[in-house]
Amino acid sequence: MSSSGATLNALDNIINTLKLHNVGFVLHEHEPVFTMEDFGSYLAFPSSHLVKVLALRTKADPTGFILTGIPGLARLGLSLVAEALKVSRSSLQYLPRAQFTSTTGCPIGALGLITPQRASTVLIDSSLRTIDPIYCGAGSNRHTLELHLAQLESIIPVRYACLTNGLS
Repeated sequence: MSSSGATLNALDNIINTLKLHNVGFVLHEHEPVFTMEDFGSYLAFPSSHLVKVLALRTKADPTGFILTGIPGLARLGLSLVAEALKVSRSSLQYLPRAQFTSTTGCPIGALGLITPQRASTVLIDSSLRTIDPIYCGAGSNRHTLELHLAQLESIIPVRYACLTNGLS
């Protein structure tokens, strides 16, 4: 399947899931973006509401994955993720590029807090708890989801923890 086919399937799957569970959202279509810097350059969303989503896994569960949501320009603290998950830092690793799409169901650069393949854990930085709405990936580099975390929490198990050392 082509990457554009995978993108359409990921986007459709995510939108259908949100609709099925009556989660309110706005889907924003735009030119392709691949980095958080692209978002700042091309899109008019408030930067404080952008959520960067990164996929990790543990060595103990090489087929599962963990989604982490942090403020868009912040850096993820892997030791803080390890502490939140009660695992050693050395057991965490970023999802390998070669397995990214097949594991998450999303193309690289289009990851959001909800994915076609369900994450074993969704960890969100505590600082985002009061941000409303948030903007995150939608399974396509040409689309961004605007949604409310409180509604998302009704369909996926979300855990909050400090994940960034306050870096932004």
